[in-house]
Amino acid sequence: MSGPHLRASEQPEPLLVRSPLGQDLVAAVVGLATAAGLVWLVAGGWLTATGSPRAGAGVVAAVVAAALAGPAGAWFLVRALLRLPLLRVDERGITTTWTWDATGLVPWEEVTRIRLGSEHVVVRVRDPEAVLRRVPSHRRGSLRLRQRRHGSPVTLQLGPLRPRVSQTVALLHHWRSHAAWARRSRSG
Repeated sequence: MSGPHLRASEQPEPLLVRSPLGQDLVAAVVGLATAAGLVWLVAGGWLTATGSPRAGAGVVAAVVAAALAGPAGAWFLVRALLRLPLLRVDERGITTTWTWDATGLVPWEEVTRIRLGSEHVVVRVRDPEAVLRRVPSHRRGSLRLRQRRHGSPVTLQLGPLRPRVSQTVALLHHWRSHAAWARRSRSG
């Protein structure tokens, strides 16, 4: 970015934000180790179960926990190894992927406002329901909660944007202005 006061006709560089490699690897190791430990406990508990109802409940709880921890650890491992961006901002719009609350591509034409909140950058959109219809059903509940809390299902967590939060928000505003300028110049 060449400065805080770019003209709309100046196309900024695309922004890619990735999760820190170390953070993803630690999460992967913790998730996979937890799953492996729980499987080991299940195997040990199964072999030593005395027929008590509590032993059976413990085995069931460990199996459920392993079923959740294993895929989560694998998800973080894949994310760490592939180094795919959590956030991409370019001429098409704002794309969030590989996060629990990813909305995919939100084109600039749908963005009505960008503001910095205390925990998120909130990206207001013309039709929040259209965004929700495009995402997988397992993400919709979380995104509806964000809609109620922040006024939009499209939010960017500040953690990955640190320490350049203000510059990132300025870049989002510039990309939005540039996309509007490019649409006007193409149409007429």
